[in-house]
Amino acid sequence: MLRGLYTAATGMITEQIRTNTIANNLANVNTNGYKKDETISEEFQSVLLHRINDDSHKKSIFDLQNIDTAKNYLLEGTVAAENSSAPVIGSLGRGAKVAEIAVIRDQGSLENTNSPLDLAITGD
Repeated sequence: MLRGLYTAATGMITEQIRTNTIANNLANVNTNGYKKDETISEEFQSVLLHRINDDSHKKSIFDLQNIDTAKNYLLEGTVAAENSSAPVIGSLGRGAKVAEIAVIRDQGSLENTNSPLDLAITGD
């Protein structure tokens, strides 16, 4: 249950940052030369789940011949891949995060000011 709450919390934090970015864009809509920001989000790395509590697939740490494999068993809580016959259940998402806030550098609209000292650059 806690894992689900953490996953939901990461989604809420990501959406809060996205909402703040949109609010900043709206607040600066009439600012000359303002370039809007875009929030880019991505998923945390997924976790591959194995069924490890099935007695028919479980191996004792004392059955493992290689000491490195035994260390992996203790560190990861699962048997290393070469000795594992535990079936794969599937993947589990762990939430979202903001990868970056990108500035959109599109050409804005030009406005005629009728002032001889004002200038605008169009294109590259």
